[in-house]
Amino acid sequence: MSKKGQFYFIAVIILATIFISFITLSNNISYTSAPKLSEEQGSINTEIASLMDYFSRNQISSYNQTEIFLNFSKYYINETGLDKNTFFLYGNSSAVILSGNLVSGTTLSVNTGSGNSPVENIGIFQKGYLFSGTNNVTLTVDNISYNFTFYPGENLYYLIRYNDGSQSFVLSG
Repeated sequence: MSKKGQFYFIAVIILATIFISFITLSNNISYTSAPKLSEEQGSINTEIASLMDYFSRNQISSYNQTEIFLNFSKYYINETGLDKNTFFLYGNSSAVILSGNLVSGTTLSVNTGSGNSPVENIGIFQKGYLFSGTNNVTLTVDNISYNFTFYPGENLYYLIRYNDGSQSFVLSG
């Protein structure tokens, strides 16, 4: 091989090494302060499925269902952390209960068909609402709306909203 060929061969190896280094580096860059909520989302989804199955199989009274739901929501509010806006909606096509944790500095309003009703309870709270001509609930958190539709029978939804600096993370189901 001539010296000119050796030069090009070494240049290609160096450029390939630099290229591969950049690709590897960019694949490993991640936002390290992002909350690890995806595991909690899977856990919440599994628990909700089990809870709804339990309600349907065991003929639980509506009063006991409400008590179980409130205990369930309090547990997961504490589990996700009191530094996160966490809201659970439970009900049917006529009424809904909102159980949640409202972080200071966050605005929250609920609309069940009769206009926005602000929630001003900072910390853990529960509040009941009746539907007015609709079976939709709109939660507006810091001017961002999240819609939930309630069907006949029992429904259970959640919304977890977490701010980390300028980043906002949302889980719902």
